[in-house]
Amino acid sequence: MNHLEQLVSEWLQYSEDRVVVLQFAGRNSPEDIGGGRLVTGKQFVREILDGLKDTDPTSGAVPSTFPLLRTLQLAAAAQDTPSDPKRRLIPAAGGTLP
Repeated sequence: MNHLEQLVSEWLQYSEDRVVVLQFAGRNSPEDIGGGRLVTGKQFVREILDGLKDTDPTSGAVPSTFPLLRTLQLAAAAQDTPSDPKRRLIPAAGGTLP
């Protein structure tokens, strides 16, 4: 077992769903490493958003002790909400701030 696999194995002993998140992983990367399932950062965020898509922040908010998950829950809930182009905080690509 190499150093990375040993380190990952130690981290994974505390997790029920054993996931190793790497920002970038090549097409030939192994499906798992150190006993954990290997996913890219994008895949990880997509899995979270898919899991939160049918939750309602008004009646079943993620607890505030998980601020990143709570923020992703709000983002998932707002995904289909149209915005007013004149009132955007961040302009569309190529646009300018008011």
